[in-house]
Order: sequence, then C-alpha cells, then structure tokens
Amino acid sequence: MNWTNPVMIICAFPGLVYLLVGVLLWRKPPKKISHSYGYRTPGSMLSQERWDFAQPYAGRQFAIAGIVLMLCSLMSLFGDMDMRDFWKIMVLFMLITFLPIVLTEMTLNRHFPKNKNKQP
Repeated sequence: MNWTNPVMIICAFPGLVYLLVGVLLWRKPPKKISHSYGYRTPGSMLSQERWDFAQPYAGRQFAIAGIVLMLCSLMSLFGDMDMRDFWKIMVLFMLITFLPIVLTEMTLNRHFPKNKNKQP
C-alpha cells in the first residue's frame, strides 16, 4: 500500500468533505433561503419551494459524490499508478466534483420550469 499516492491525498479529503456536507444538507436542510448556508445557486434561490426541494436533493448528490471520491482514493492505494492513470483519475475527480451541481440544477429546472406561468 502506498499512503503517499497523490490520488489518495487529492481524492480522500474532498470526498470526506463532500460526504459530510451532503449528509448535513440531506438530514438538516436550512429552512429558509440563506446566503450563508445550504445549496446556494441562483436557481435554488428563486423561490422557497425550489430552495426546499434543492437542499435534500443536492445533499444526496454530494454524499454520493463523496463516497465515489473516497472509493477512488482507496482504489489508488492498491495499485501502482503511472502518469496516464493519474490523469484519468484527475479527470474523473473533476467530473465527480461538478456532477452534483449539474444534476441538481437540471432536476430543479425539470421540476420547476421558469416559464411555468407564461402562455405559449
């Protein structure tokens, strides 16, 4: 096992942070729209209804991403990695990092269309 593997170091800490923040948002979401705590994007802050939906949904997505990142870091412990493998993991890391935001925004837009009240 190689505990100094850069993938282990790069993926483990953000994975743990994503997992902890995700569980917190999922289990204890903020009740009111807040500029200091919660999943704060322009799309989630448009209405209280969108805010209430986005918090636990984003929390689950971030928790899943955290678990995947931590699994990537654990996998890196058991194999020898060359630079090509390192860059593959880094691309995967970047995708996993932004995926919860993309999925949450897409789901918000699907559940709460912005032009819902307009006539065609």
